Amino acid sequence: MTSPIKTVFFGTPHFVVPVLEVLRACKDVELIAVIAQPDRPSGRKKELKSPATKVWAQERDIPVLQPESLKTPEIETQLRELDADLFVVAGYGMLIPDNIISLPQFDAINIHPSRLPEYRGPTPIQAAILDGKETSAVSIILVRSKMDAGPLLAQESFDLGTVHTAEELYEKAFTKGGRMLVDLLPAWVNGTHGTTEQDDSLATFCKLTKKEDAEIDWTCTSRQIRDRLRAYTPWPGIYTTWKGKRLKILELGPEVTTQIKETQLPGTISTHEGLHIATGDGWIEATQVQLEGKQPQSAEAFLHGTGRELEGEQLPS
Repeated sequence: MTSPIKTVFFGTPHFVVPVLEVLRACKDVELIAVIAQPDRPSGRKKELKSPATKVWAQERDIPVLQPESLKTPEIETQLRELDADLFVVAGYGMLIPDNIISLPQFDAINIHPSRLPEYRGPTPIQAAILDGKETSAVSIILVRSKMDAGPLLAQESFDLGTVHTAEELYEKAFTKGGRMLVDLLPAWVNGTHGTTEQDDSLATFCKLTKKEDAEIDWTCTSRQIRDRLRAYTPWPGIYTTWKGKRLKILELGPEVTTQIKETQLPGTISTHEGLHIATGDGWIEATQVQLEGKQPQSAEAFLHGTGRELEGEQLPS
C-alpha cells in the first residue's frame, strides 16, 4: 500500500467511537470526514445534543457532515468531492442508497455486531440477549441496499456472558470490529481478500426497540427478566406498573437461591429483607428503582417511603 486509504466514517452513537479511534491510529488509513445523524433533542428540556462521533471528530479537526437524508443531490455532491477511497459504516442508523455506496474505489464496509445472517437489523445485541444467547459474533460485510445482507469479509465470535448490558457489549463488539477491519484492509485493497455470500434462507431479523417492549412480564423466568434488564439498560429501562405509575427496576440483586415464601403468583411482592418479586420460576430482588416522576432510589428507601404497604401486592404481568 503506497499511500493511506482516504476513509469516510458513517456512524452516530458513542459506542462506535472505538472504531474511530482504531481507524485514526492505523497508519494505512487517513480519516478525512465523519458522517453522523443530525443533532437531536435530548433530556427533559429537549435541548439539542450532538452525536458522540461528531464531538469526537470536531475535537480532532476532522470535517463532519450531518445530512437529514442521503438521498439528496447535495449530499451526493459533497461526498463525491471528498474523493474517498473507502467508506466505513458502524451504527450509522440510516440506510445508504446505491448511488452513495458506489462512490468509493474500495467499496463501503459495515461492522455489524451479530453472527450474520442472524439478527439483521438495528438491535442485534439486544435480540441475542433476549434470546438467552451467551455468545454472538462481529461481522464485517460490504454495504448493500438490502439491510445487512452484503457479502461477508470476516466474522469472529465474542462472549455476551450473563452480566454485561447491551450498551457495554456494543462498545466491546465495535472495539473488536474496528481491529478486525484494519487487519483485513491491506489484503482488501490489494485485491487478495475474498468475500462469502450470506445465506438469505438463514436470515433472522430484529427491530427497533419501543418503550412498551420493556414492560416486565412476571410470568417469565428470573433469568429472562435479568436478560431483559441487560438488554434494555439504559434505554428504555425495564418497568412494571404500581398504583397507575411506571416503576422502573434499575438494578437487581444477586440471584435468589432460596424460597422467600411459599409459592406465590408471579408479580407477588414480599418486603421481608428487601423488595422481592415472584417470577415464573422463583424470586428476584430489586435493589434500585425509580417511580414515575421521582428520582432513582434504593429499594430500601422506596420501601421506607411507602410504609411497606407493598407486602403481598401483585404487580401486573
